Amino acid sequence: MIGQAAKLWAEAIESVIDGEFDVLTKADAAQLRQDAAEAPDGTRIVTLYDRTDHQRATPLLVLTVGKTDDVTIDARQLRKFLAQ
Repeated sequence: MIGQAAKLWAEAIESVIDGEFDVLTKADAAQLRQDAAEAPDGTRIVTLYDRTDHQRATPLLVLTVGKTDDVTIDARQLRKFLAQ
């Protein structure tokens, strides 16, 4: 009886994993991370808005973040943001 219950649990877990997830080895995951880090243009733009600006019409601050998570900002924007 206990062996049968364990078998049913194992089959249920396998079904969930197979149906909902893709399983990667640690080596595959590390390779994906490395490939993403070596992307030619790993920059992204982060735009900050006031929470009351529902239309997102007036950005408070725009940050350019590089692959190394270094942030580049226009000093005029920073002064304007800090003056508010």
